[in-house]
Amino acid sequence: MRKKKVSSIGLLFFVLLIGFSASLSVSAGINQNTDKVSIRLAAYGSYKMSLFLQDAVAMFNDQYPKIQVKIEVAPIPLEAQSLANTGFIPGYEHRLLAEFAANDSPDVFFIPPSRAGLYRVNGALIELSTCMNKPDDIYGVMVGNGFAGISSQTKHLHEASLLLGFLEKYTDDYSMQSRQKTLDKAAYDFADIGGLDGTLEDFIATWNFVVMSKHCEDLIFFPHLFLEYDSGYHTSFKKDDDSHYLFVNVSSSDSGTTIDFVRLAFIPAFIEDPYLANLFREAVDTLIRVVDLEARENGSDSVLQGLGANLIDFNFHFFNQMGYYYHNGIQYRTLGPALSASNRLEYQIVCKKSPFEDQNYQRRKYPPNL
Repeated sequence: MRKKKVSSIGLLFFVLLIGFSASLSVSAGINQNTDKVSIRLAAYGSYKMSLFLQDAVAMFNDQYPKIQVKIEVAPIPLEAQSLANTGFIPGYEHRLLAEFAANDSPDVFFIPPSRAGLYRVNGALIELSTCMNKPDDIYGVMVGNGFAGISSQTKHLHEASLLLGFLEKYTDDYSMQSRQKTLDKAAYDFADIGGLDGTLEDFIATWNFVVMSKHCEDLIFFPHLFLEYDSGYHTSFKKDDDSHYLFVNVSSSDSGTTIDFVRLAFIPAFIEDPYLANLFREAVDTLIRVVDLEARENGSDSVLQGLGANLIDFNFHFFNQMGYYYHNGIQYRTLGPALSASNRLEYQIVCKKSPFEDQNYQRRKYPPNL
C-alpha cells in the first residue's frame, strides 16, 4: 500500500511539473511578443464584407506591424439581412451581448444602426471626439456598409482608435475607387442584346452606357459594394436633403441570371421640381432604350406613343391609363399615382417579357372617371 501511495504522489508531482513547464513555455512566448498588442474586430455581413475587412486589416498590419487584429465576421443569412438595419441581428448580437456581460467584448465592433442609441445610453461605446478628433457625441463611423464603434471595455483604446480611423478612410477610398471604375466602364461597356434577354450585370452595364451617352450621370447605377444580388438590383436616387425621389427595381429570381421585370417609380411630391421631373423623363426613355434594341437605335418614340406619351411634351397624365402596351416582345404598363408595397404614393412604369403577339391586347385607356 505504501508503495502505491508513493507512486501516486510521484505521478501528481510529475503532472504538476509538466503543467509548470508548459506555463513557463507559454509565458516565455508572451514575453517574446510583449511589443505586440492584440485587438479584436467583430462585424456582420456577407462574404463580400469578410473579404473587404480581410484586405483592409492586411493593409493596416503593414502600416502598424505591432498591432495584431483578429477579425470575427458573423454571416448574415439572406432571410435575416433586413434585420441588419431594423433590429436584433441573430447570431451576432447574442454573442456580442454575452461578451459584454463577461467583460470580454471586442475592441471594435459593428453596431446595428437602429440599436446604436441603446448601446450608447448603456455605456457600451467610447465617445470619439478625443481619441479620433471627431465632433462631440459621435460614437461610430461607417466601415464598409456597417456602423462601427469602440467598446468602452477595451484595454487598448489607442490601438482601437488607430484601427477604426484606418477602416473609415479605407471605406471612403474603396467607395470612391469603385464609383470611378463604374464611370469608366459605363463609357464603353454594353450588351448588344435586349435588356431583358441578358443577365442582371448586362442590364446594369447597358443602362449606364445609355445614360452616359446622354450625359445624364445623375442616373448612373452604382453597385452595392457589400450586398448580394439574390433578388435583383434595387436602388434609389435622392436629393441633398436625403429625400428619395426615384426608385428602381430590377427583379431576378435566380441571382441575376435572368430578369423577371423592371420597375421605375417616381414620387408625386416632386412633380413640380423641373430638374427631378426631367430626370424621371430621362429614366423612362433610358428604360425603353435598354430593354428594346430597336429603341436603342431609333429612339423610344414608338413605345412612348403606344403608352400615350412623348418626350417633347412629357407629362404624368399617361400614368393614369389602364391596360398594357406590347412592343417587340415587351409588355409595358403604368400606374399612378398608386400606393406601392412600401405604402407610398408613386408613379410607376413596369416592363417585362410578354407571350402575347397582339399589340392591341388590353388596349390602354383612361378610367371612366378621368
